[in-house]
Order: sequence, then C-alpha cells, then structure tokens
Amino acid sequence: MSYSKKGEGFLQITKGSYWSIYSYFKNLQLNYKQENLGRHFPTGIWKEYNAQGKLLKEEDMDLLYDDRPEFINKKIKLISIRDIAAKLNTRYQKNLFSDNNFCDIKISIDPKTNKWIYTISFYDDQKGNILNYFHYDAHNGNFIRKSSITLTKDIILH
Repeated sequence: MSYSKKGEGFLQITKGSYWSIYSYFKNLQLNYKQENLGRHFPTGIWKEYNAQGKLLKEEDMDLLYDDRPEFINKKIKLISIRDIAAKLNTRYQKNLFSDNNFCDIKISIDPKTNKWIYTISFYDDQKGNILNYFHYDAHNGNFIRKSSITLTKDIILH
C-alpha cells in the first residue's frame, strides 16, 4: 500500500491481466474500488464511498450499451465482458483475467454489419512473436473469426 502526501492510501492488486485498485481516505475508509483488464479496460463493479463509508455510487462496468447517438434511446445492451471471458475460455482455453499472454481488448464497429466488435488479443504461448486475435460480435455473443499476425520490429503495439 502506498500513501499520498495527504495521508490517503492506495493499493493495487494484480493477477495476470486483471488488476484492482483500492483507494482509501485518511481515516482508512474505502474511497473507491475499481477493476481493470490489461492496460485500461474497465471491468467489474466500480464502487465509490464517502469518508464515513456510505456507498455513493455503484456502476457495473461489464455491461456496455450501444452509445451511438442513433441508438442511445433504444438502450441496446451488448454482451458483458464476463460472458465473453467465459466463452473465450470454453472455446479457445484462454483466460481473459489470469492469462499473462493477454495483450489487449479493442472495440470497434464493423463497417459491413454496423455491429460492435470486440477484438481480443493474446501473445502466442509457444511463439512470442505471434499475436492471436479473437473477433467477437458484441450483439449476438458469437465469435466471428480468429486471426493472427507475426510481430516484427516494425510493428508497434499500442
């Protein structure tokens, strides 16, 4: 646990590609809890408290909605990241939360179908210079395809 100059505490717990952040007030009451996958993909239930320990805000970051202006009022719910993780583990034996070979999740809209697509990438277990992509339809919950690329020094991953 680390502390700021104001005396507030901060704790990060990492397991594979999954990490949790806990922030504490000076009185050691929990300020907030956040969970993430990879470098920056929010997941889990994010909670925020006041200094007396009262829950102020709770948000399920696994539930995503189609937020394009033309769909915003329709509240189109996309498949949750936990459901994707379960299917990825069952079909490809890849654990999104604990596999150290996990690289990233990118979300995009397929120009042909106009649907949200999750592209989940893992480094190859056997060959470190191969990056495998698992393309997933966020609307119907099915894998579309698997692809891979060979990494060279000319390719920079962001």
